[in-house]
Amino acid sequence: MTSRLVQLLTARRFAPLFITQFLGAFNDNLLKSALGIAVTYRIAGQTGMDAATLVMIAGGLFIAPFFLFSGASGTLADRTDKAAIARWVKVAEIAIMLLGALGLARQSVPLLLASLFCLGTHSTVFGPIKYALLPQHLRDDELVAGNALIEAGTFLAILFGTILGGSLVLVDNGALIVGACGLVSAAGGWLASRQIPPAPPEPGPATPRPHIWRDSVAVVRHVTGRSELLLPILAVSWFWLFGATVVSGLPVLAKDVLFANERVVTLMLALFAVGIGIGSMLAERLLHGEVSARYVPLAALAMGLFAIDLHLASARLVPASELASVTAFVSAPGNWRILADLVGIAVAGGLFCVPLYALLQHESEPQHRARVIAANNIINALAMTLAAVAAAVLLARGLTMGELFAVGGLATIPVAAVAAWVVRRGLAKLVMRTVLRLLYRVRVDGLEHARAAMPHAVIAANHASFLDGLLLGAFLPGDPIFAVDTFIARKWWARPF
Repeated sequence: MTSRLVQLLTARRFAPLFITQFLGAFNDNLLKSALGIAVTYRIAGQTGMDAATLVMIAGGLFIAPFFLFSGASGTLADRTDKAAIARWVKVAEIAIMLLGALGLARQSVPLLLASLFCLGTHSTVFGPIKYALLPQHLRDDELVAGNALIEAGTFLAILFGTILGGSLVLVDNGALIVGACGLVSAAGGWLASRQIPPAPPEPGPATPRPHIWRDSVAVVRHVTGRSELLLPILAVSWFWLFGATVVSGLPVLAKDVLFANERVVTLMLALFAVGIGIGSMLAERLLHGEVSARYVPLAALAMGLFAIDLHLASARLVPASELASVTAFVSAPGNWRILADLVGIAVAGGLFCVPLYALLQHESEPQHRARVIAANNIINALAMTLAAVAAAVLLARGLTMGELFAVGGLATIPVAAVAAWVVRRGLAKLVMRTVLRLLYRVRVDGLEHARAAMPHAVIAANHASFLDGLLLGAFLPGDPIFAVDTFIARKWWARPF
């Protein structure tokens, strides 16, 4: 772990937000998982309702607020102190978890669905706050590290909440235990939110009052008119489309393709969450605080190739008389390749999404940043909804879950190609840096001072060779503009550069 990550985790300008976000994501998945298991194994049978239909309705109710309220939430965050909104949201979360605990205790479908809708609304309001707060409290060279920690923490919270919610709700007094866990987590989130430093609205033109429908349309229209915002949002949406398909499909993959039991599903979810965390940390390590998307095409290509190989590795498995336990599954040598592919998808996913979130925050105007994040949430929700519909159609036509993963992997390769074209200058610099380090063992000291001075800086170089321009162009941050002697600039070999 780099010193920058440690510093952020111990700094008041980041640590309370990280804890608040972690506990909120944990509660989201604690209640969702508990509801899904309770409905499937208990409530549906007792009420005569179809479990699959109830689970689908629950999923729709959780994601509906992202379509309905994201625009208004972004507007509210841009016109109000974000730390104050975070505290209000956490107070509401305590009430929501009380409602969910009551629904579980009474096995009341209406109460459970209402709590899930309220929890989705809670996440919708908090989403623009957490990402808009980062650039307000962190320096530019800390944005990648901050986003890496947020993404890693979010996926670990999803893992813990999913496992605990699904396992605790079926034990004796499970509803009471889940409710108590949710209340303790919500109270902890509220205490942490009280330590978030003030984050008042940025100076500038007055932000209009929130309006549900108008704001949702306005924020999407704003980002679609600016390629520097739209392209990262579309790429992030692809990550959530692909990631949601993988995570939601793991239980079916384990049972119907890998012939493994539910414990193997838990293992795979754990490996995926850890992989996302590793990829997020790797992004910080490779970029050294620079806000850049140059590794995004490579990460997208890796995601696609690992997904395709996961299908190839699992396609040769033959049905067994009983589902394999964790011990039996990991004892088979060929299954290690499947687990390695899953971790590879996750690591590449973390490396893919973290720089994009940092880029989106960096390119947004401070007065409009929360609304840009809100637009990102709307488009992400739309992408995940379309992914769920497309996956349902393809599975209904006879595809296995492994084949569906391969289709997603194949579709990710053109995404990698488009991303490579968009960041071609950054990729060219990456290739040049690699070659120069291999050939000349180049070492650069004090690069953080150049980043701090950018974009208004003049570098006066002691011109010693024709490699100087190549070295400066490769290692300086951003896209430097060179003053070149006219005689040299007119040479045939210099013109392409």
